[in-house]
Amino acid sequence: MSEPTAETPWPTQWSQPSTMRAAAIVLFFVVFGCVGLAAGASVFFPGPVDSRAYFLGLGAPLLFGFAAVIFYTRLRVRGRSSASVHTHSVDGQPGLMIPYSRGLARSYLVMCVTAFGVFVFVAVVTSIVVASDPDAIMVITMVVCLGFAGYLGWTLVEMGQKRLLRGHVVLTQQGVWHRSWAFESYQPWDDTASVSPGDMEGQLITLARVTNSQPHIVRRSRLWKQPEYKLAPHTAIKGMYLAVNPALALNALRFYHENPAARAELGTEAGVRRVRTGAV
Repeated sequence: MSEPTAETPWPTQWSQPSTMRAAAIVLFFVVFGCVGLAAGASVFFPGPVDSRAYFLGLGAPLLFGFAAVIFYTRLRVRGRSSASVHTHSVDGQPGLMIPYSRGLARSYLVMCVTAFGVFVFVAVVTSIVVASDPDAIMVITMVVCLGFAGYLGWTLVEMGQKRLLRGHVVLTQQGVWHRSWAFESYQPWDDTASVSPGDMEGQLITLARVTNSQPHIVRRSRLWKQPEYKLAPHTAIKGMYLAVNPALALNALRFYHENPAARAELGTEAGVRRVRTGAV
């Protein structure tokens, strides 16, 4: 399959991805992540050990996670492959799925696990210090770290319970299902007034709902405060989260909204071929 990349028409409402700036930020985090790994490895060498090396070693994956998030959301935007588009059934309706980025989801998981480990480590160390010398600053540090560790631990629990998970957009003959990280929604084609590009700290795709139509929105987790949830009852999709070029997703949604007869191919390989080849 040919894969639309930079040739896919880019909406004028979206700013061009700043690749040079994003590349510099990615390089910055990668370099300091390598420094952290080297510092962490130094604890296994003979000689005196700096206690800060443990913290730097534990924090290195967090820096690599930041680099990966910037890479997926800012650097690798227009060049994303369309190979992840496939057929999928939801609520008994066959459809065409545009998944969220697998690499981005894994990056978030690495960052969450690493941050949890760092806060637990600091909380344990400060607890030991407080037990022998209850200094006010150390007590505050311990409490703050325990609070963050509890929050991140509960986040990991919700990931395990699939309340927080990698999302997707599914186009069926009847409407559009959107499973975001923390909530899901459904919007029938007949209740959709328009499909338009917008901006919300990055590319935004909005399916505007007609007046007085009844929304279907279910919030699975309240831990993540997603700004696009505030646009309800309209369906809002952040393009940076998708596994494909966001312009391709916008064009596909707009094509099937404006061409009701073509929706019959949704859920079939014909629809997959159309989107993968950019014929929307």
